[in-house]
Amino acid sequence: MRRLGMPISALCAFLGACGGTTRGAVGEPCLTTYDCEAPLVCFETRARGPECMEPCEEDARLCEDGSVCLAGESGQRVCYIGGDVAAGELCEDGGDCEPGAVCVADGASARCRLACDTRRPSCPDALSCVEAEAPRGHCAPMATD
Repeated sequence: MRRLGMPISALCAFLGACGGTTRGAVGEPCLTTYDCEAPLVCFETRARGPECMEPCEEDARLCEDGSVCLAGESGQRVCYIGGDVAAGELCEDGGDCEPGAVCVADGASARCRLACDTRRPSCPDALSCVEAEAPRGHCAPMATD
């Protein structure tokens, strides 16, 4: 149950009541990291607002669930699950793209492209892993002769 658009755990923390509240799992809405199960953090998404997400290390490109390890404005890195723009479609930044995709400049515009790790490329057929900043890469069409 929610009141004033606030998760119960946040409301309880604010009021100092409600012992034994349940914290959010991955993808559940939050106001602060306190609202999320440990070690999850509360991270802003453009599409749906803040949600609980798994933190990730800077040298990671892809998380175990196939999502991309992205940094937010604070520098906090998470396995990002927040975007809804499909691979191949126009985007403004990585926060727009569906899980597993990143926003890549494509001439005057940018498009969501599947992310890949240059240490373990895993692009679909007819695509190759192009390095952006090791080990970060994206899947792009293979060059034809």
